[in-house]
This record gives sequence, structure tokens and C-alpha cells, in this order.
Amino acid sequence: MFLFISLWSAGAVAVDTAAEIREFHLPDLNGEMRSSDEFRDRVILVNFWATWCAPCRREMPALNRLHQRLASRGFSVIGIHVGPDAALAESFLQKVLVSFPILIDEELSGWGVAGLPTTFLIGPDGETLARYVGEKTWDSKKMVAELKAAIDTAHAR
Repeated sequence: MFLFISLWSAGAVAVDTAAEIREFHLPDLNGEMRSSDEFRDRVILVNFWATWCAPCRREMPALNRLHQRLASRGFSVIGIHVGPDAALAESFLQKVLVSFPILIDEELSGWGVAGLPTTFLIGPDGETLARYVGEKTWDSKKMVAELKAAIDTAHAR
């Protein structure tokens, strides 16, 4: 069974609604372990990126604006750096400040990421609502409106 949601027009890929709950236990840039349990009851946008990926770097400011704009709706952005060197991520983030958590995952933890950037929209119950492949304009009016609708629908369940 596949779920085709209105985010299709924003570049989302249909996802299998039976996909396993996306759980993670990953270190942040300070080495502190962070868990998906911290984000239960929130809709999260999990963005896989690396410093060597130009589209990934370009998305960061828009992802940060989106995170700040929708936080009051029970929404969070999480960046997962997949590069082998956390120091490169730290150096980049000194120039491009973000207020959302950045975690480190050199092995991609079974998310099925084939290229970067890849982003997953995860509902409050852990189900994958959408998968986006490639660079997106996360803070565009159209994307914000569609994400607001998805957030409201996910929280209403």
C-alpha cells in the first residue's frame, strides 16, 4: 500500500506506509547521544547532508528558517551529517548557523539513502510520511503551506 500525499507536488516521493518506525541513537557534534525518543509527539524533518555536497550546504539556511517558523506547531528539523569527519561539519556550521540539532551518522543507519541531500518527513508516531530527494527550497510559500498541512494532519491522528 502506498501513500500519495499532497507533498508530491513539492518533490516528495511516495513512501510505503508500512515502513518501519525510524529510530535513531546518534551523537551530536558535542558527542552527546541523541535519540528519536526526544522527538516523540513531534513531526520531524530529517535531512541527510554532508559538507562536500553543495546542494546540502545551500539548503541549510532555508532548513533553519523552516525549523524556526514551524517549531510552535510541534515540528522540528534534524540534520544528520553523513561525512566521516565531524570537524568539517563543525567548521561549516560556524559560518552557517543553525538552531536545529546536527547529528553524525557515518553508516546511514539503514535509512535507505542513496544520494544527498535526502530528507524524510516523520510523523509523531514514527511513521515515514514523505521522502524528498535532491535540493529543495524548504522555506518557500508552497513548501511551508504543504508542510503545515502535513503537520496538522499528522497531529490530528
